[in-house]
Amino acid sequence: MTRDISIRPATPADFETVASILARTWRETYSGIVPDALVAERSNLAWQLDTWREHFADAASLAGTWLGSLDGEPAGVALVRETSGEDAPRPLELKLCYTLAVAYGSGLGHALIDAAIADRPAWLWMFDGNDRAEAFYRKHGFQREEPWFTRSWGHLYDGGDYRDIRLVR
Repeated sequence: MTRDISIRPATPADFETVASILARTWRETYSGIVPDALVAERSNLAWQLDTWREHFADAASLAGTWLGSLDGEPAGVALVRETSGEDAPRPLELKLCYTLAVAYGSGLGHALIDAAIADRPAWLWMFDGNDRAEAFYRKHGFQREEPWFTRSWGHLYDGGDYRDIRLVR
């Protein structure tokens, strides 16, 4: 069965839709991978609305935000930004790329990556232990950066030890 996939740049009118997608994807993606307190915070719609309000009010920030729909329903979002300096291993960061679980395997994630970065060199942070995401990004040419580059968030939530890993292509 072929699904109808469409990708377009996000507009200020998409603010609540994107916040809603991100709240839901946090629950669907990270439960069991990161501390429950972090999932609860980031899957809270009010938190997402507060977080993204300023982003959607700034045309320069919004320029790298993409909204994906599956069969006419918003189901994914990607955000890309240009980077430079010592901390940026590539000129482009894929800041986020999320699809709702109903879109897994549909091609929506691939279409979001294609729209946001195409085949350009890029990098991203990913929670260590998110094997599904790592396999997805590997299909798109991303590999763990060598030497393995991580950052820890453990001190922020529940004292747990969890990390981001950096992937590059």
